[in-house]
Amino acid sequence: MKKTLIALPSSSFKDPSLWRVVAKDTYAALRLVLVVRESKGQDSRLGPAEETYKVARDDVIEVEQVQERVVTAEDSITTALKFTMLSKVCDAWTSKVSAQLGSSVPGASAQFASELQAATTREVSSGLERTLCTTASFRIEATDRARHAITLKGSRQTREAVLRRRYWPRHWDVYLHSWEYLELRHRRNWSLHKTRETIREVPPQVLGWPIYRITFYEPQQNKDVTYGEVPDVLENPEAVTIMPLLDVAPGGNLGLEPLTKDAARAFPSTGQERKEAKRPAAKKAPAKKAAPAKKAAPAKKAAAKKQAAKKQAAKKPAAKKAMRKAAPAARA
Repeated sequence: MKKTLIALPSSSFKDPSLWRVVAKDTYAALRLVLVVRESKGQDSRLGPAEETYKVARDDVIEVEQVQERVVTAEDSITTALKFTMLSKVCDAWTSKVSAQLGSSVPGASAQFASELQAATTREVSSGLERTLCTTASFRIEATDRARHAITLKGSRQTREAVLRRRYWPRHWDVYLHSWEYLELRHRRNWSLHKTRETIREVPPQVLGWPIYRITFYEPQQNKDVTYGEVPDVLENPEAVTIMPLLDVAPGGNLGLEPLTKDAARAFPSTGQERKEAKRPAAKKAPAKKAAPAKKAAPAKKAAAKKQAAKKQAAKKPAAKKAMRKAAPAARA
């Protein structure tokens, strides 16, 4: 069993663009944490017929099969899950918390929590069904690397052999683990420095709400041979289904920094915070800018050598002139 944590809209709010503008110089951030518990079903199901053969009494049929590869669409399902939660939950929760609750702590109101839970389950389930209705849970790709043969032998009477693929169910149980909210004001004061003031703060509130179960099927590579009727055939193995979830949410350590620390990086107000906010920009600057200057040094040396060679070449005619002047003296 695998457990995955998903923070929406992001695990870090150090970028000011991730904060929502509530009013002038006022920003808010709401973070939801989902827990996705993955499990595999123990009972497989046979899919629809893919190939059919009539096998007589003394027949021996060799059916050659191409080796295939199964590619699951887990990334597409995860993307649909994140998109639905962002569009249906994050924006709605931010508006409700900022407008209705004021300075009170949202987790203290049982009525408000029940309303949010009912609205979240309803909106997310309907939105995810619309998103995944056109998504195939897998695709099968044929490869030419290897082939295998299936032998079909006849019995006392003619019978029909059907090649079907076996599918194993996979379940994703999605829970709303916790949420956190922070609203602040960031503006300039009389000294022309920006100050940060916390308006509303909700520390991480553990909810553990079960949202829904996503079920899809993973096919095996090779096909099975069946004779006669097959009970409980999976007619649409590529479909992704959404079902209610009533199980208890699993616990776990999130390991996320609180929004107050991210706010210090996104909206710095002190000198130390401004230095910390500028550090990423300094890291992005390449540290090897001086390398081209060092490479240019040999070119300068080569130019200096050429100039020295030119000077020596210029001195050679002067030496010839001295030899010409000495010639008459030798004759006398």
